[in-house]
Amino acid sequence: MSDGRGRNVGGYTFENPTNGHREHVGSAASWGMFFLGFIYMAYKGLWNHLFIMAFVAALSFRMLDDAGFLVLGAVWLLYTAWAQRLVINSYLVRGWRLVSHDDSDEDREDVGEATIADELSRLIAMRNAGDLTEEEFRQGKARVLS
Repeated sequence: MSDGRGRNVGGYTFENPTNGHREHVGSAASWGMFFLGFIYMAYKGLWNHLFIMAFVAALSFRMLDDAGFLVLGAVWLLYTAWAQRLVINSYLVRGWRLVSHDDSDEDREDVGEATIADELSRLIAMRNAGDLTEEEFRQGKARVLS
């Protein structure tokens, strides 16, 4: 979402450490997944999830009954709900740096509390320094994003 002055409001902004390119991940990820599905997954590089979705689609079309289409619809809606987290995780796994987390809720006060971006940056730094194992990093990331 934009504030009319070209700034992104709400969501997360990631930076590619090799070329400085920035990408914003907001609630539009869910809309992109809902309307574009496989195309959106391919565009964002979510190849594992694209193949899972294709497998479920193939199975549901093979069944060609109401249960198959219900399964496909349920999986489609789950991926829509998880789209933003999937994209965030894909950027983090590929080594992109979280540079900001903009909260569009004006009433929220984060005074004295670390933001999600700060916590994720701290966890990434600790993992890169060898202070956290990969499993500890995953658990910490899940705790911060939940």
